[in-house]
Amino acid sequence: MAWFSSRWHHFIFQHRKLNSDLWVLKNTLLPNSRTQFCNCLQSQNIHGQLAGNRLSLTRMPSSIFSNRRSTPNVANSYKGKFQHVQYSTRQDARRTKNLMIATYVSAAVGAVLLTAVGFRFYGRFRKRARGIEEIEVPHCGRRNRVICRYRGYSLPSVLTDTIVNDIPFFEVRPDDVWVVSFPKAGTTWTQEIVYLICNDCDFEKAKATNIEQRFPYLEFPVPGHREITKMDSPRFIKTHVPFSLLPKQLEEKSPKVIYIARNPKDTVVSLLSFLQMTNYFTFTGTTHDFAELFVEGKVLYGPWTKHVMEAWEQRNRDNVLFITYEDLHKDFRGTVREVARFLGKTLSEPQLRNLEQHCSFQNMSDNDSVNYSWMKGIWKEGRFLRKGEIGDWKRHLSPEMSAKLDTMVTSLEPAGLQFVDS
Repeated sequence: MAWFSSRWHHFIFQHRKLNSDLWVLKNTLLPNSRTQFCNCLQSQNIHGQLAGNRLSLTRMPSSIFSNRRSTPNVANSYKGKFQHVQYSTRQDARRTKNLMIATYVSAAVGAVLLTAVGFRFYGRFRKRARGIEEIEVPHCGRRNRVICRYRGYSLPSVLTDTIVNDIPFFEVRPDDVWVVSFPKAGTTWTQEIVYLICNDCDFEKAKATNIEQRFPYLEFPVPGHREITKMDSPRFIKTHVPFSLLPKQLEEKSPKVIYIARNPKDTVVSLLSFLQMTNYFTFTGTTHDFAELFVEGKVLYGPWTKHVMEAWEQRNRDNVLFITYEDLHKDFRGTVREVARFLGKTLSEPQLRNLEQHCSFQNMSDNDSVNYSWMKGIWKEGRFLRKGEIGDWKRHLSPEMSAKLDTMVTSLEPAGLQFVDS
């Protein structure tokens, strides 16, 4: 504000000085030249031209300065003064113009920022009105609002609107095949097994297209639920959305739904490794810190117990099959036969043997159609299929944290659900 005031006073001073110099110059001329000088000033519109920075004494008739009563250099000296004033006023006008441009640009930027902030707060208000609460997750730096709490679940903030507004109304078909799971529970492994069983173990067909295209992720933006709606039947659909938030037509249309669960100790270690590989979730804490968040249900799609228990309660429905990661590891062929029967398929021994070989961890890791190698330019360094073991948690979790996770499993035992962690 002081700068504006000083520039204004400077402009007023220059304007008054110009008027004074004009008066002195006018009175140094003879009467007949004085009249001509005033007429010339009037034709030049001296005050307006001063504001417009176009005062030009060089355009005045030379006869004005040839007839003077003072010394020969008086008029020329005042002409120089006017030229100096002209230069100063040009500088002031240029600075004023630049100041105005800067002011308009600043105002525009400010308006954009205020609009963005307004939309952000309005979005938060709308979420709260629908029962969605943003949660700050510790050890996540500045981007710590990565999850939203909705109906008891911690959902990814970038997917919450889709899960809440679109997924419940997704159009289900009776011949759909769904794979549902908590993240990092052996989902990709199960997807590949299910796809090959339904396509009579056509391994070449499976390798021709990556699993993200032939078995899309329902709530993810790519390809998106609208594109999945347009897919030809039978559709293969993957989702991490818990049963209580799945489409309302799921009970009515009764598609095949396979749920795979994994013991929480290996799940928490694998989930942390995956999140550290992506750019969405920047976690700076320790494995112990993340395990604490897992127990509290402050991880993506948590809490784990609620997610798994909802699926377990649906296991007796004709269109739902509940299997575990540990079952696939310890009895691959027996579990695959169970999945095949559920899907109305029968596998021969050669098909079963080839399927077991194709779906081994080493082959899955080297298979570019399932190892998400196409995401390497987006994700950080790391392997999507990390180890594929049972009991890897022993290298990462303390005895105290292991006991806390055991309590989570124990809480499910009254319902008849047990997990093997080694």
